[in-house]
Amino acid sequence: MKRYPFLLLLPISSLNAQWSLVDDMENENNWTGEGILAADPDSVANQVYRIENVGDRLVTYLPLTTPISEGDTATLFFRIRTSANNDQTDWVVGASAVAAPSNWPDFEGYVRISDGGTAGDIDLDVRDGGGFAEVGSAEPDTWTNVWLILDNGADTTDIYYNTVTADATSPGSLSLTGAAFRNGTTTDLITLLAINNEVNTTTFIDDIYLDLSGVNLTHPLGTDEDNDEMPDDWEIAIFGDTSRDGTGDFDSDTLTDLAEYEGGTDPTLKDTDGDTLDDNIELAGTANPFDNEPTNPTLADSDDDGFDDAEEGVAASNPNDPFSIPARPDGFLLVENFEGEGMIVGETFNDINGWTAPLPEALSVSTLEGSSDQVGRVERLPDTNVVNAISKNLDDLGYQILEGDTGTLFFQVLASSTEVDNSFGLSDVAAPAGYSDFEAQTVLYPGGNLRARDAEVFRDQALFAPNTWMNVWIVADNENDLVNIHVESPDGQTGKIEITDDGDIDPFNFRNGTTNRLTSILIMTALAAEAGSFVLIDNIYIDPSTENLSKPVPSKQAFGSSELAITSIVLNSSGDLSITFNPNGENYILTASNDLSAPFEQVLDVDFNNLDTFTIPADELSAKQRFYRVEVSSE
Repeated sequence: MKRYPFLLLLPISSLNAQWSLVDDMENENNWTGEGILAADPDSVANQVYRIENVGDRLVTYLPLTTPISEGDTATLFFRIRTSANNDQTDWVVGASAVAAPSNWPDFEGYVRISDGGTAGDIDLDVRDGGGFAEVGSAEPDTWTNVWLILDNGADTTDIYYNTVTADATSPGSLSLTGAAFRNGTTTDLITLLAINNEVNTTTFIDDIYLDLSGVNLTHPLGTDEDNDEMPDDWEIAIFGDTSRDGTGDFDSDTLTDLAEYEGGTDPTLKDTDGDTLDDNIELAGTANPFDNEPTNPTLADSDDDGFDDAEEGVAASNPNDPFSIPARPDGFLLVENFEGEGMIVGETFNDINGWTAPLPEALSVSTLEGSSDQVGRVERLPDTNVVNAISKNLDDLGYQILEGDTGTLFFQVLASSTEVDNSFGLSDVAAPAGYSDFEAQTVLYPGGNLRARDAEVFRDQALFAPNTWMNVWIVADNENDLVNIHVESPDGQTGKIEITDDGDIDPFNFRNGTTNRLTSILIMTALAAEAGSFVLIDNIYIDPSTENLSKPVPSKQAFGSSELAITSIVLNSSGDLSITFNPNGENYILTASNDLSAPFEQVLDVDFNNLDTFTIPADELSAKQRFYRVEVSSE
């Protein structure tokens, strides 16, 4: 049987009829825990369940009227609200398979309103396996309507939400799909579990409804006084009044207003999800080369594989199958080299080529001394208390590492000192915001330590030297959730070393573990870094389909030059010393040091053929042993 990943067009009366009330708090207190029935902060005529945390985590739970059976999909609706203590809050609600749950491990699919550690930035998150995925912003002292689609067969959660008034009847706004249950379960979901985890905050929940028949995005409190099968509040929110009767087609996409309401699409937009396919085309499936199957008109990427429906139609891959994707080239693909349009030396690269960061002023495009090569610079700004999470989405490029595949991230990095604290790696979150969003992660850590994350711990595996370019390969096995990390020249040596080889532990584990694709590059600057320190990063490449330890670009040396290899040293019959190198060209100098400890200084008494050979006359050769290096000229 074909399964279409969108809300089917059913009469609204039958949809509403499938809601069953779990608790609207208007009668006795059915909860176990320290919460109380209290007046709605917005309306004393309405009663809600209130949980006030005055010093300890408060855990409360409520039995569901009917269990969500193993193998079934159901929709759980409720309204939640939180106060905040100096913009700090942590309020969690969701389903449990435990009859008397007592703590976090008893959750399966759940939603969280949280500050995420950043004052003033309160988010709505959903639990996704080992971590959280941010799905939107939330406000304190505001009711949020939440629809949790709980698939108790696949053990996944889809979350829809909006923040319109309590009796509003508009369908939930699509936020995130396919988030894995916290633990995974083969039993029924039988309890609603709520935890207020933030001291000196007050949280509220009200109007809990359950639909065991599947996906239901209607609001169970709706009214329809004009009997046009479109809820009045939805009509007012969309059209401004209730004058339309459902038979018209406001956006002229051949779908009536009523059909758009029932299908969860926007009747004022021909293309609700912005994927360049009009809603009627998606419902007809005419852009899908696979048997004209409909695609989801409310979701640009119906199968959530990182490729928009329109892109898959053009590429003749199946937009309803996450394992059918457009063909991608073999080998490394360039993600960023900080060159080209928009990359201006001295200016931020935030919002350029898809890069985002909460502290854009800490990012800039820079050049290396004596070179026109542009690189990215990430600084630890003085007098800031914000952890800077810098990310770039790979879905937008089609370069994501799919679940079940192994891929390789390559980049070049240099630290200004041994007191930087920067993490680099891959995330399964579309817009990662913190360390918990990492899967594969390596760190340049204070004290000159080169670290790798192994599940719940960091391991110091090597040392790095300041002002030394390193090549880094992060190989992510996204089937077994394992990572190998290789580096070249972390403290000046040649050749690759593996920093995820720790005796019996090889490779290391992903930070959280995931059943999703790796969809973003994440770079973090921590507050432990020395103020004013910085890292340079350049030539970011990805091979999304295989382990690839080749080098897509030459190594960087002094002045940002390409890797220079001395290919021969010949002492001819006249006693002259000839040094040949590659690559060749005119803008090179020969430098020398007597003992490697002394600085390399330019050798002036030397002949250069302006191509690939320096010749030192016999009478200019020193009796002492000397070490020679070919470098790019700084002039």
